[in-house]
Amino acid sequence: MAGTPAETQQRRAEEAARNHRIRTSLRESIQIDDNGKDHAERPLDLNLVETFEQLWDQPADQEAYEALVKDMEQKGYRREDVIWDHFRWTFLVSQRIIKEKDKALRDLNGEIQVMDSDLTDVRKELEEQRNIVRAIVAGSRQTTPASGSASIATSRKFPDPSVWKCGTPSEWKQWKMSLRAKLRNNADWYADENARKDYFMKVVADESWEIAEPYFQDDSATIETILEALDYRWADPMEKQTARSDYQSYLQLSKPFAEFIAKFQTLARAAEVPEAIQIDDLRAKVNFDLQNQAASYEPKDLRDFITYLQRTARNLEQVKQQRQRVVTRRTRGEGNVGSNGQRLNTNLNRPSPPVQPSQQRLPTNTQSNAGRECLNCGGKGHFYRQCPKPAQPGRDDRIAAMRKRFEAKTKVTRDDRVYELADSTEATPENEDFDQVPENE
Repeated sequence: MAGTPAETQQRRAEEAARNHRIRTSLRESIQIDDNGKDHAERPLDLNLVETFEQLWDQPADQEAYEALVKDMEQKGYRREDVIWDHFRWTFLVSQRIIKEKDKALRDLNGEIQVMDSDLTDVRKELEEQRNIVRAIVAGSRQTTPASGSASIATSRKFPDPSVWKCGTPSEWKQWKMSLRAKLRNNADWYADENARKDYFMKVVADESWEIAEPYFQDDSATIETILEALDYRWADPMEKQTARSDYQSYLQLSKPFAEFIAKFQTLARAAEVPEAIQIDDLRAKVNFDLQNQAASYEPKDLRDFITYLQRTARNLEQVKQQRQRVVTRRTRGEGNVGSNGQRLNTNLNRPSPPVQPSQQRLPTNTQSNAGRECLNCGGKGHFYRQCPKPAQPGRDDRIAAMRKRFEAKTKVTRDDRVYELADSTEATPENEDFDQVPENE
């Protein structure tokens, strides 16, 4: 594989070093003692060379080599001469092969160098052609008068999307959303569709540029046309089918309604399910409690039905939490009940505080409305909400004190109260919490 000139030079240096090590090792192996010089000076026996060539052509192992040596000994050759001549002949053959490989490597390196040069020239030429095309397209569009009166850009610059080269289907989907957001928020920056295409040219590169380039030269092409062409390369072709399969099998079960409806709407939008079908599917996919509450409800549209289900789910959750608090209080209170059914004082060392006479008041339902004092003016016969006088100093403090006294008085009876789910699941506004609280004591 062709690389940069620095990589090619390094590869050649490594090959030269390796060849030098091989030659040095073989040269040192034959530089032995004086006896070795006699062997080196003695010419090779042609009969032995012919036998060595036959052994070289065949896949030989140690047993074949030993058999060859024994056979030569039987023919009158010395064992040491046969071994040494075989080593010398192998060395000569290896040198010849190394020279051939060196020549082949030199030729290959020359070809690689030529290919690197050609590739660099082609890249330069391609980049020049791209610049020419961009200049021609931009120049032709600048000379074309824009339709309508020219407007001055007044919108604040929206962040540009990153340059798109390649990526996963999810990354491509996110990039398209970023591009559309840019063109939508800075719509006054671009006079017409051609100006938007000019901007599009700046944010695509590599393979995506190769796909979109023909559309940039086509004046009838639009941004959506180019995005559709790129969808064939980067988008997930099975996105809709996968969303439909997940939509069919998705149920609420024990999931909170907020989590369920968020994913339900995402899958329905990806699967392109009509709203009428979504309403029927919601009735079947919510949990059993919501199904019972929504059985008789006829929504105006999908948004109205989702709002109703959200309100109903919130009310059901509030009732569930309220029941759990009652059960917790009762369970906690049963541990302090004696054999006679009365509560035991858990702190035996501390005496019960005496009841103050001033705190003993008649029940609210036994008092006469005419005898109650207004918390605003102090008069009798009306509540502070109907008081004709303007707000007096200390009015809010007196109302807060009255509510605290009422809560302290009704706390004794809360543990015995049972909360049942009403037939109507309409939410109670927060400002009605004190409608059942008397306005004064």
